[in-house]
Amino acid sequence: MVERALDSLPENDHVAVGVGLARQLIGELVRTVGVESLIAERPHASARTLQAIRARRPDGSVEKLKSPLIPLLDTTLLTNAPGEPRVGNQIQAEIPSADRIDVVMAFIRRSGITPFRDEWREGVYFAKNVPADLCAFTLDKTTGRFSPTTRYRDYAISRDLIHWESQSVIRSTSETGRRYQEHVRRNSQIILFARHDRDERAFYCLGPATYVSHESELPMSITWRLQHPLPGDLFASFAAACGVNYFGWRPECEEEWIA
Repeated sequence: MVERALDSLPENDHVAVGVGLARQLIGELVRTVGVESLIAERPHASARTLQAIRARRPDGSVEKLKSPLIPLLDTTLLTNAPGEPRVGNQIQAEIPSADRIDVVMAFIRRSGITPFRDEWREGVYFAKNVPADLCAFTLDKTTGRFSPTTRYRDYAISRDLIHWESQSVIRSTSETGRRYQEHVRRNSQIILFARHDRDERAFYCLGPATYVSHESELPMSITWRLQHPLPGDLFASFAAACGVNYFGWRPECEEEWIA
């Protein structure tokens, strides 16, 4: 009820009215219960909303957060046309200032609009104009119609490390394989998206990642390092979705152990 009442107020009044209500409530608790120590927990009368926590540079100056060009509350169609913000740059700029990002993407071809290009069926799309590789994967592949060639072993190793398998036809020496390994030197981005299972219609945007290492090929088993670690609750749900228990055993892959 209190939340609904505050939501009905103009946005600029939320903090002042909320702080006033909290102070009154704590004061009433002290008078009713007689616990004087609660007074110390009242918010300051001139409290303000915390907008950001920024680090200090070695020279003592405050680090600046890169703000997205598009307001976080706006829904915008980006086509990567000349003069427009780039999709990859906007996603990267939103992550430091948002607790969650919902992204819906479609790719436009000259022949018309198609939700996904052919290669997106295997969870990857290389946006040459950005440039960026967009990699989307499903953690739990026990449900849905996954063929044997697309049941890739994708999972979160830790909060900042992701194990991901490329398409089954990719060799480490191929152009795509080299692009994955050399993306930093080529000034190209890797952006990861994940969902728990096929029943989920949307993917979580895990943000930019950098290449760490790989094993084997056809497919390549790549370890990516996330620029922004997964929140603890999301990591726990990801681990549960792909069958990882906290002793490190993956039932569907007896040869793999996770620290």
